[in-house]
Amino acid sequence: MCPSRSRFAAAALAGLALLAGCGSPGSISGMVSGAVGVELSLQGPAGKTQVAARDGTFSFGDLPSGTYALVPSLAGFAFEPPSRVVTVDGSAKSGQDFTAKGSPGVLDTVFGDGGVAVVNVSTSAVALQPDGRIVLVGWTAAPGIGPGNSVVHVVHVQRLLADGQPDPSFGSAGGVSTGVPPLACEGRAVAIQGDGKIVAAGACNSPGQKGTLLVARWVADGGPDGTFGSSGVALTTIGADDDGVLDQVATGVAALPDGALVVSGFFEHPYTSVVLARYRADGALDGTFGDAGTVMAQFGMDSIAEALAIQSDGGILITGAATLADAGTPMYVARYTPRGTLDPQFGAGGVSYAPAFPLGQGVLSTYATAYTLAVQPDGKLLAVGGAVGGVGNALGIEALARWTPAGEMDPTFGGFGTPPAVPIVPGTATGCPSGAAVALALQPDGRFFTAGNCQAGEGLVAGVRRWLPDGLSDRSFVADLPYPYALQNPRALALQPDGKLVVAGEGWVARYWP
Repeated sequence: MCPSRSRFAAAALAGLALLAGCGSPGSISGMVSGAVGVELSLQGPAGKTQVAARDGTFSFGDLPSGTYALVPSLAGFAFEPPSRVVTVDGSAKSGQDFTAKGSPGVLDTVFGDGGVAVVNVSTSAVALQPDGRIVLVGWTAAPGIGPGNSVVHVVHVQRLLADGQPDPSFGSAGGVSTGVPPLACEGRAVAIQGDGKIVAAGACNSPGQKGTLLVARWVADGGPDGTFGSSGVALTTIGADDDGVLDQVATGVAALPDGALVVSGFFEHPYTSVVLARYRADGALDGTFGDAGTVMAQFGMDSIAEALAIQSDGGILITGAATLADAGTPMYVARYTPRGTLDPQFGAGGVSYAPAFPLGQGVLSTYATAYTLAVQPDGKLLAVGGAVGGVGNALGIEALARWTPAGEMDPTFGGFGTPPAVPIVPGTATGCPSGAAVALALQPDGRFFTAGNCQAGEGLVAGVRRWLPDGLSDRSFVADLPYPYALQNPRALALQPDGKLVVAGEGWVARYWP
């Protein structure tokens, strides 16, 4: 209880520190940046707790005078400063701010809802715009556009704001779709042009129908680009078999500085063959590339191209799997010149095959494929995918391989930590059992992220992990996803300028602290 005092005593005390718990009520306020859901604990003459608002603001009012300790907390996060000491003397103490930083692999709670955004697209690829917005490409179900108003798959593009919310300025509620009824269409790859236009590549196929490669382009607000192809869509049929039925898939797309596009993929005719196509800025095939705009190749009995990358000199790299007559089905990388011919200076005649991967139990892989490819800053080529072997292909593993710029296996990569009964294979590394890596993102420091359908292994949940530059697992990064997203495989990765990792899967997008 505060002592009584005369007006003269009160005037004297006004210039001195007030007794703890005495004087007019005060307040403490501030902001927490970097995280949502932070709890603030106030300890002192009046103990209180509250969770900061979504915008990070907090305020404690009606506080008796005295000294307080203010402490923020959220699982997986550290704060700068860790706490604050605030003396309340009847006035408002504002600006008591904190900055949150998540541990590697912790969901960024500022993004979406607690780190995860639910989207209306089964994502195959993701790209970042320079302004931080996130572009997802894949497919969604569209009712009422097929024969008899049947439901079919259509290519779908979804754009999110940097915080994971739908972009209201893009299409309808942040999404746009395109299709070719009655074919089932899907988007497999995405590129952002220098002028901000969005390009998706994929396929339209259906049993009993002739398939086609699909490339579509949208302007910045999601409207179809009328200057490209037919109303924003370019369709390309490669070859034809005896029945006129042909499955075709575009798996990669790259936007070139002059506005042209390079697309990779494969088709069945009747064996699976690789295809490359180059389109002019208007969506027409570039007749100066390959054979009237396209290149078809087989690096074995069956060859698929799952991804492509463009080198700084314009060289075109593709990766995937090739079935050889006497060596199983290895992972490969091939290099083409900008005009569409195999580069004889790369590998052996333009192609380089990775050796078999050690699967454990003294077994090497008999089938391996790469699903994505990246050119590192030093020019080395990194591909990631999966490999299987053994009786009934019962043994499988996440498989990685790295080549030198000349197409030779990189002896400084992988070959570590293999069981004694398994030969060391320089240039290759293996990870999660019973899984495959389908996405890849490079960090500036040489480390890199992969994602896929990994279901087991040291702290791995939903198959998102980080690797050291030499191919060893980086155990400082342990990713987690809440149910049910952990059951829905990641498909695509992108690294933001601040280092945070965007992961997209079947109907969801998450963001992690690095």
